Amino acid sequence: MFISLPSIGADAEDRFGNMYRGERQYVISADAENPERCVALLDFLSSYEFSRIAWNGLEGTYWNMEDGVPVPTDEYLDVTKDDALGVETGVNVYHHFCGFGNGTIDPETGVAVDLYQFSQKALDANMNETMKNFLEYYGQNTQAAVYRAETSVTASSSFISFGSPEGDIASYVNEINAYMGKNVFNCVAAEDDEAFAAARDAMIEELQADYHVDEVFEYFYQEALEQADEVAALVEMNNAIYGE
Repeated sequence: MFISLPSIGADAEDRFGNMYRGERQYVISADAENPERCVALLDFLSSYEFSRIAWNGLEGTYWNMEDGVPVPTDEYLDVTKDDALGVETGVNVYHHFCGFGNGTIDPETGVAVDLYQFSQKALDANMNETMKNFLEYYGQNTQAAVYRAETSVTASSSFISFGSPEGDIASYVNEINAYMGKNVFNCVAAEDDEAFAAARDAMIEELQADYHVDEVFEYFYQEALEQADEVAALVEMNNAIYGE
C-alpha cells in the first residue's frame, strides 16, 4: 500500500473538491407551470441532506441517525459500489446533482457527506498498519488531519464558466478528451525522460494536426473575454464579503 504524502515545500495543496466547475448549472423554463416547486427542488439539491442521500442512499437503508449523527451500517461498509447496487438502492447514483462533494463535512453533524469513505466508522474499518504508521509519524488521528497540519488550508472559488460549446466545437472537445484519456498513459508509463519527451511531442503533433485544437482554444478564449466584466464584478463582491 502507498499513501499520498503532504506536499513538500508548497504553501497549499488541493485535496478536496466541492464539485466540478460548471457541473451544477440549472435554469427554470419560463414556461414552467410551477416555478416555486422547481426552486424548492433546487434548494433541496443544494442541501447537505440531499448530498448525504445522493452518496449513501436513503436513511434506514445503509445508514441511520444515531444521537444526531449519521452512522453507516456494517453491511454498507462491506458492499462493493457498482451499477447493480446503484440500481437497487440509489447509492452513488445522483451525486452529480448534489451541492457538496463527498469529502464535504456537514457543519451540523461534523461528518462528511460520503459515509462510505469518510465517516469515522469507515476510517476505523479501513485502518491498517501502513495507515497507523503514517498517522503515528505525523502525530495525527486522521489522514486529512495530517494534510491540514502540514500545509496551509485554503479555500478557492471559481467565478468563470467557459460556456457550453455546441455543434462542431462540442464534437472537437469530446474528441480531444477521448484522445487524451487514451494516450496520456504513454507519457505516464515512459521508461525515461527521453521516452517521455518523445511521447509528449508525438501527442502534441497529432493533436495539432488532427484535432482542431486552435479552433477549440479560440472558442474558449473568446468566451472568457466576453465574461471579463461579469467576472470582475463577482470578484469585487467576493472580496467585499470575505476580504481580499
